[in-house]
Amino acid sequence: MDTMHLQTDDSAACTTGDKAPADTTVCPQLTALWLQQAQALLGTPLSEALLGQLTQLHALLVTANQHTNLTRLITWKDFLYRHVLEALWLCQWIPQGASVVDVGCGAGFPLLPMALFREDLTLLGVESVGKKAAFIEQAIAALDLKKRVRVSTERAEVLGQHPAYRERYQVACARAVAALPTLVEYTLPLVKVGGTVLAAKGPSWQEEWVLAEQAVDVLGGGFEAIVEPPVLAGEVEPLLPGAFVVMLAKVEPTPRRYPRTVGLPSKEPIGVPKSLLKAAPKPKR
Repeated sequence: MDTMHLQTDDSAACTTGDKAPADTTVCPQLTALWLQQAQALLGTPLSEALLGQLTQLHALLVTANQHTNLTRLITWKDFLYRHVLEALWLCQWIPQGASVVDVGCGAGFPLLPMALFREDLTLLGVESVGKKAAFIEQAIAALDLKKRVRVSTERAEVLGQHPAYRERYQVACARAVAALPTLVEYTLPLVKVGGTVLAAKGPSWQEEWVLAEQAVDVLGGGFEAIVEPPVLAGEVEPLLPGAFVVMLAKVEPTPRRYPRTVGLPSKEPIGVPKSLLKAAPKPKR
């Protein structure tokens, strides 16, 4: 059965009058399709309990977003595919029992879906915007994740110089935070030697990588792999269009002077000539 045709039919089945299916209403048909696709992508069944927790998280997000601008991706479809499935997809590169830091986690993504999907992980979310961090704290409490998940409002540059956080994590992940030359200075100092950075990127990753190569080398990292958007068996179009993952290895300790003071990684990325600096596109969360 053709997946794209299925998706169109299921979306139509959720339409009520003039109301578009792409609203915040939980659509059973879309949920069933997503569950089928997610299980095919991940190669593992997803429990009813997990689906219930994700539904609860979406309800919390929708309610909070009515009075606080947390994310523009608020529809049930965007929640399932952009917030949740992209997060669960990243989990395949996270070792069992790993310590994970999610840098610039916004309203809690990929942090919270990862924590729900992988009960073996301990996670720290780094989010300097107070209203977003407050929502994450609320969600952590509501979803009973306090034993494994924490959030910090400190800047990544500060945590990277703090002995309690510097080179303490097996995996750092980041999505819609900054261009790669800046992002590596936020993430690599937090990762142990032998660990990994998972940078969720769009189609411009190649352009960013050319500018980031020197910074990666200076900070003790190395290029590991680029993962293209996943395509399910029998399909032509990717399930998560434009979702690339740049994987970096931490091969040696980060020099003590890095990360630099707050703001410098974005204003003066390592190895990027001033003539090439340009305003980064606004991240889409």
